Amino acid sequence: MSWSFVNLVPVIHVRLTNPFLNVTYPADGAALGIFDTGYDGFLLLPKRVFRNLRLHELRGIDVTYTVADGRRVRFTEVPGVLELPDLGVTEEGGIQTHSGVREILVGMAALRHLVAHVHGCRRTLSLEEC
Repeated sequence: MSWSFVNLVPVIHVRLTNPFLNVTYPADGAALGIFDTGYDGFLLLPKRVFRNLRLHELRGIDVTYTVADGRRVRFTEVPGVLELPDLGVTEEGGIQTHSGVREILVGMAALRHLVAHVHGCRRTLSLEEC
């Protein structure tokens, strides 16, 4: 399955679920998530998406990451589910949020069972299961 780029950023279709409160985002269809090879976590969400999933109602843990500019940033993390509907792949992992996040970031931990091919010239991203 192949996805596209938005400007120079590879994106993939995602559906997110809070398995404890049975809430899905988006309610219909899929959202675009940024394929972020520089983020080794599972999922990083904007606060509004985190709240739409009612993940703020769950007891989370604080985790600290070093971001690209060298700062150490604390994130709230709760368990959740990522679905890649175009592949029929579902993964469970830690979903994080932070006030500065503007897009859904899909990190390397979420893609641990996939092979990714990024073609910069054609601006395509293809994913398949290992």
